[in-house]
Amino acid sequence: MLSKELKHLEENELISRKVYDDYPARIEYTLTDYCLSVTEVLEAMESWGKQHRELIKKK
Repeated sequence: MLSKELKHLEENELISRKVYDDYPARIEYTLTDYCLSVTEVLEAMESWGKQHRELIKKK
């Protein structure tokens, strides 16, 4: 199941996969620049969520 999800993320250019020629085999996954481009949007959503939570707590 995990390998299927990783493959899906790689196909959608959200992660990159690097295979090292080691024994035992080692594979490293990293976030792509494309994936990281959504960081500002996520930070804005987090900020909004915190403000909204404070508003709701005041009720």
